[in-house]
Amino acid sequence: MQKALVIGLGISGRASCQLLLKMGYEVVAVDNKEIDGLSSDVEFYNEDSSIHLPGFHLVIVSPGVSPAHPLYRQAIQQAIPIMGEAQIALSQLSQTTIGITGTNGKTTVTSLVTHCLVSSGYKAVSIGNIGDPISLYALKPNPEEVLVVELSSYQLETMQGRLLDAAVILNITPDHLERYDTMNDYARAKWRIQYCLKNGGPLFVFDEVVEEFGHLDQKKSTIAYSPNQSIALKGSKGYKKNRNHDQENALAAWLLVKTFGISEEQFLQALSTFKKPAHRIEHIGTIGGVRYYDDSKGTNLDAVIRAVESMKGLVWLIAGGVDKGASYALWKQPFAGKVKKIFAIGQAKRKIAQEVNGFCLVEELDSLEQAVRRASQEAGPDDNILLSPGCSSFDMFRDYAHRGEEFQSLVRRLELERRESL
Repeated sequence: MQKALVIGLGISGRASCQLLLKMGYEVVAVDNKEIDGLSSDVEFYNEDSSIHLPGFHLVIVSPGVSPAHPLYRQAIQQAIPIMGEAQIALSQLSQTTIGITGTNGKTTVTSLVTHCLVSSGYKAVSIGNIGDPISLYALKPNPEEVLVVELSSYQLETMQGRLLDAAVILNITPDHLERYDTMNDYARAKWRIQYCLKNGGPLFVFDEVVEEFGHLDQKKSTIAYSPNQSIALKGSKGYKKNRNHDQENALAAWLLVKTFGISEEQFLQALSTFKKPAHRIEHIGTIGGVRYYDDSKGTNLDAVIRAVESMKGLVWLIAGGVDKGASYALWKQPFAGKVKKIFAIGQAKRKIAQEVNGFCLVEELDSLEQAVRRASQEAGPDDNILLSPGCSSFDMFRDYAHRGEEFQSLVRRLELERRESL
């Protein structure tokens, strides 16, 4: 019996264990803490345990596991094949598969492509970095479904093999620089999607990505696309106010679905009924003329810029959390004349204050509740209070969704307090 080592027992790691057992592997798993609910057929070791890799035929690394991990390095030195959860799962599936990556917009485009396919009569499902891990799906696949797979740079680092029928790189902007030494390293991870396409499978890449990182294009068959490409999005009721980033997302989705023979009319009809996933520049309510927006999914600096640019009127920004390595000085030009003040929270609040104070007022606070209340005290009619953190959430919340839910709860509390005071 072949033997596999799984490093990291997050959601995808646990799913990998189940799939590997089904594939007939003897499975050993490593994590820094014992995980409840792990199959008794999986042999568990703590990170501190001494594990000798000779004898293992395969190493599966969870997306959050750094290439600097000692066992990861040992596997490379001993020439043991290394795969991510996404690759091992996709290798077990035979249906048509679309891959979607980029810094921002991945989940929205994945959801939109799936919605358009279903609306046009296809069976389709969103998996990967959105929803269930691919390994869980691979345990009970539906061969008739088109797989629309959201792929992060972490997942793509180890991916190889002809697994995708079509793919897109939406954008590449500073993110995860706590993991990657340079932007080029980060971009290289995204561009690895080119090696995962089946023969003849199209790779659509946003033209700005081609312009900046085209030197990473080894296949030379990339199809560059631009927001100026013709599609009658202005006639659609979908995507309120047709913000620029929404049009970019819609165009990417259109390029992918039209490879299935879907007409522009069908696409626009589906677009008109599409609802974006939560916590993405989501209007929560208006209190005393002040509009409140939840963009908790804005976990990198470019996402915050896009959110700010989409606002009509002045912005009182709530930002901060776990820093991801990029410089907040990137906000200088986009925030000019637009952002009145930043209410900084979390581990990154001091760094934000140090790098932003020269061009924007910053107030450091200890909690999201303090930030919401301070912003509500200072904002006036027709202003916007925007939660768009530019950081990960794990210092104060379970995840970005938990952070967004807390923000929405605080806004509802403010609204109730206002009503009671009238």
